[in-house]
Amino acid sequence: MDEKIISGIIGGSIVLVFRIIYELVRDNIKEKKDAKKKDLEEEKKLRVGEKSLKILGKDILYQYEPNKVSIEKIVEEFGTPTLKYDDDIEAEYVYDEDKTITIYKYEFQNALVLFSTFKNKSDIISITLFSRGTKYAPVNCRLSFEEDDAILGKAVISDIIIKEYNDIKSGFNIHESWTDIKASYFYRQIKHLTFIYRIEGQYENIDDTKGKKIEQVCVTEFSPVCPMLTFFDTFYN
Repeated sequence: MDEKIISGIIGGSIVLVFRIIYELVRDNIKEKKDAKKKDLEEEKKLRVGEKSLKILGKDILYQYEPNKVSIEKIVEEFGTPTLKYDDDIEAEYVYDEDKTITIYKYEFQNALVLFSTFKNKSDIISITLFSRGTKYAPVNCRLSFEEDDAILGKAVISDIIIKEYNDIKSGFNIHESWTDIKASYFYRQIKHLTFIYRIEGQYENIDDTKGKKIEQVCVTEFSPVCPMLTFFDTFYN
């Protein structure tokens, strides 16, 4: 009788030990799966677009305008962005909740585009455009109504841009140097917008920029918000 009891206790203990080991292994596997799933979800939040590139319409900067289109509409029409990330802006007289913007990057066969919104808000604040230089699908730069349409990559700083500019700022890093020229046009339809034209090289005098090729253009309703594509975004394009 005692032997049976002892055997039962030993057998039960062995079963219990194996059950504990099984549960520990199972929980460990589950934790690893959950961690991997979380990592994949975090990565998906950052890079959620497909790599099958579409062709962007020629007149995007005329068809879509800051404060007249939502990011939901952009996603509906263009799909999910290739990249989505937050950035802080330096601006006075702005509510704290509006000092962070969300940038949505889209890659097309013929162009790269950045859309921006204030964080957790819907309305588009700015649209930045860079042309890949494809001959079969050019995109237009956005200029004043006084000027004829010009293809981005061939459009240059004109007398009208120089006449209407309100700021010029240059910068550089180990890879490139650039100058951004801000201009506003006093036509009723676009007087609330600021146009930022980026050219290569550093210039302090606005007159020296005449005839220089426009590399990127940003149309924004709030001038401190003008995200630009980086050297690494554009170098191979």
